[in-house]
Amino acid sequence: HTRARSNYGAIADQYFNGVAKPDVMLFGGSNDFIPQTSPGSCRKDATNWIDDSQKLGFTFVSNRTDLLKANTTKLFGLFNLSNFNAYIDRAQFKDPTALGSFTDQPYLWDMTQKAIETLDKNPNGYFLMVEAGMIDKFEHPLDWQRGVWDVLELDKTVALAKKYQETHPDTLVLVTADH
Repeated sequence: HTRARSNYGAIADQYFNGVAKPDVMLFGGSNDFIPQTSPGSCRKDATNWIDDSQKLGFTFVSNRTDLLKANTTKLFGLFNLSNFNAYIDRAQFKDPTALGSFTDQPYLWDMTQKAIETLDKNPNGYFLMVEAGMIDKFEHPLDWQRGVWDVLELDKTVALAKKYQETHPDTLVLVTADH
């Protein structure tokens, strides 16, 4: 609930303080969750959602390896200081100059699978939203190679969701675009 979608710090706060409190949150963009004193932070205050989330019962993970090992009912993960690197950069090129220190980022299907495993523990059901937001961002500057590879990553993720639906017929899988 904000007038500007660029008000990321306030949006980050609402995940924990808002009316709807998600049980699973897996993102890039840790710069909006770490205190202003941390290198790369975009916050204007001392809020540290990494520490505070754990006080609220979340298991925090920051790389693919730890994500895949997590076994919890509340999961919070941040995997890059800003946006995720492109799937082609993570899976094919693996260039440290592009990835920086974020060499163990999960794939979209990893996060979806772990979200399903975590949320499946809720006997009341759940809503899961998965976004492949970088496809749009790569297409704006006409970086079609990265855009197409991220479509392939999304395709694998949708296949995972459809496979889950086969054994859970009360599941609705909806895929849409924002343009």
